[in-house]
Amino acid sequence: MKFDIHDTVAGGVLRDLLPLQFREYVPALIRRDGLYTLAVFSDDVVRERTVRKALAQIDQAPVGIIVAAGRNFTREARDILLARSAVLIARGDFEWTEASYEAVR
Repeated sequence: MKFDIHDTVAGGVLRDLLPLQFREYVPALIRRDGLYTLAVFSDDVVRERTVRKALAQIDQAPVGIIVAAGRNFTREARDILLARSAVLIARGDFEWTEASYEAVR
């Protein structure tokens, strides 16, 4: 359960702050002149608990639109981020839930 947060990121440098494995997945809606808060998650499957911790940290000094990058997110984690109008960058599209991920751990 690890993440890095970069706040006040200009869209033009956001791609450079991402690990190489995520750079090709940056959606076109990220504007070069926009301001973002970037959360990069290192877990193979990002769970709801981790997303809540990251958002609690972001909420102390929110700047711009939240961009969340991770290998894969559980449905619940995605729902929380989408409720905050976050932009998701995910390498995987497997439809994990908290329960299905817990069952295989």
